[in-house]
Amino acid sequence: MSKAQFRILMLVTVISGLVGGALVSWLFPGRAAFAQGGTQKVVTAQKFRLVDSQGRGRAALWVDEERGPGLVLYDATGKERVRLDNGPGPSPGLTLRDATGEVQLLLFLGRAGQPTLNMGGIGRAAASLSIYDQPILSMRDSAWKERVLLGLRKDDTPGMILWDADGKVCGRL
Repeated sequence: MSKAQFRILMLVTVISGLVGGALVSWLFPGRAAFAQGGTQKVVTAQKFRLVDSQGRGRAALWVDEERGPGLVLYDATGKERVRLDNGPGPSPGLTLRDATGEVQLLLFLGRAGQPTLNMGGIGRAAASLSIYDQPILSMRDSAWKERVLLGLRKDDTPGMILWDADGKVCGRL
């Protein structure tokens, strides 16, 4: 192919491209599609999972048919550290776990709707603070036996019960 033939071929290619593009636009008019800028007002999903730069799960937000919505935060090793969910039944709760995965703090509403804060857990000493009609502080030993119960009576006088290691009452106020 000579230089003249090459130039004619290039000119015909450019002109046919322009004419073809114009003809298609005239025959098939439509709207251009552009990526949406800004933020969307609503995103609908049943679960979201956030990952770090290495692809490890660090957080999850979901809706479960039985328990309702929930949120979990994971540490860098993938262990659950924080959970916020509706819990079983009508009892929303917040759970905090240590680096080994053991529950250290649990804040929830009991069956009667009373707020309860549990510190520690099964297998080690723990304390619970609940509010039924009056506030109650309960302390348990590492065998999860109740040892001390402090509270206010309905007449607002303080009350206390102490148990020994065998579970027998050894003091009362």
